Amino acid sequence: RIHLRRGQTVLIHAATGGAGQICIQYCQWIGARVLATAGTEEKRRFLREHCGVEYVFNSRDTSFVNGVRSILPHGVDVVINSLSGILLQESIKLLADHGHFVEWGKRDVFDKTQLSMFDFRSDCSFHVIDLVSLSQGHPDICSAMLQEMIDLLIQGKLKAIEPTVVYEPSQVIDAFMRSNSGQVMGKAVVRLTNSNESLCLNSVHHNNLPEGNNIMFPSTVCRQGTI
Repeated sequence: RIHLRRGQTVLIHAATGGAGQICIQYCQWIGARVLATAGTEEKRRFLREHCGVEYVFNSRDTSFVNGVRSILPHGVDVVINSLSGILLQESIKLLADHGHFVEWGKRDVFDKTQLSMFDFRSDCSFHVIDLVSLSQGHPDICSAMLQEMIDLLIQGKLKAIEPTVVYEPSQVIDAFMRSNSGQVMGKAVVRLTNSNESLCLNSVHHNNLPEGNNIMFPSTVCRQGTI
């Protein structure tokens, strides 16, 4: 949809997760200039030292707006967003003329958040990404994208997500809680093959579950271990 080109600028929010890391690698392979945000100093250091991102800002408040503007006064060509509320709205204002805003979060979509059309006045576009819908309606497109990623991994142009934490089926609730904490990096993977353990679903979990706007899944999802 975007046709990213060498030399363009991309702001990737909350970039230490699996999707964010692959997005960074892909943009760097294209030759785009990457800026990123993350929620803790540990995560920001990881992006600078491990992922080679020069400019990294805080994703938990709007301080990234002035940070990006100080480097790119005219804004960025692409924003890859998973933030919500005022952070999403301020990110839209960072778009350069003819820019693209890619929304892969779901909170504002399902909250029916209203956006100002004025912020898109300079020939900007807004893309809501839903891979489930895309795979159902256009499986050929999804297959082509997946094959491209596999080819790039085989060629060594992309590398595996770090860290990748593997859970057994009986630990699926722990996997959800890890993802829900807002403090982790990388990817949580539940091993559904080559395991002697049964998949633990709909069991009661007695630990305290995180609450607030920084969590990925509702508490009921963590308690039941289901999507």
